[in-house]
Amino acid sequence: MVKDYEAQISKLRQAITEYETNLNLMVDEVERLTTLAENKDHEIDLLSNKMVETERQKERELEDMRRWAEKDKKAAVDKEAKEFMNKLNNEKAIFETNIKEANQKLGELQKTITILTTEIDRITALYGEKEREIANWREKYSDLDQTRCAEIEEIRIQFETLKKNSLVKNFLLECL
Repeated sequence: MVKDYEAQISKLRQAITEYETNLNLMVDEVERLTTLAENKDHEIDLLSNKMVETERQKERELEDMRRWAEKDKKAAVDKEAKEFMNKLNNEKAIFETNIKEANQKLGELQKTITILTTEIDRITALYGEKEREIANWREKYSDLDQTRCAEIEEIRIQFETLKKNSLVKNFLLECL
C-alpha cells in the first residue's frame, strides 16, 4: 500500500515536472511574442514618423514648386507637382497598408499573448492543485506509517506478553 502511494507521488512529481517544462516553454513564447509586439510597435512608430516627415517634405517641396511656377514655368511645375502628389499618394497608401498590416499583426500577437496568459494561469492553478495533492498523499503516507509503527509495537508487546505467559506456564508445570 505504501508502494502504491510512493508510485502515485512519483507520478505526480513527474506530472509537475512536465507542467513546469510546459510553463517555462509558454513563458518563453510569451516573452518572444511580447518582444515581437514591441518590435511591431516600434516599426509602426517609425512608419508613422516617416509618413509625417514625408508629409512635411511634400509640403515644403510643393511650396518651393509653387514659387518656382509663379516665376517661370507654371505648367511644368504643375505637371511635376501632380506627378509628385501621385507618387506621394502611392507612398502614403503603401505606408498606410504597412501600418494596417502591422496593427493586424499586433492584434494577433495580443490575442496570442492573452491565450498564453490564460494557459499559464490555468497551468499555475493546476500546479498548485497538484502540490496540494502531493501534500495530502504525504500526509496519508505519514499517517499510515505511524499506524504501521503503532501496530508493530502493539504486536511486539502482545508477543512479549504471550512469551512471558508461556514461560510462566512452563515453570508452573515443571514445579508441579
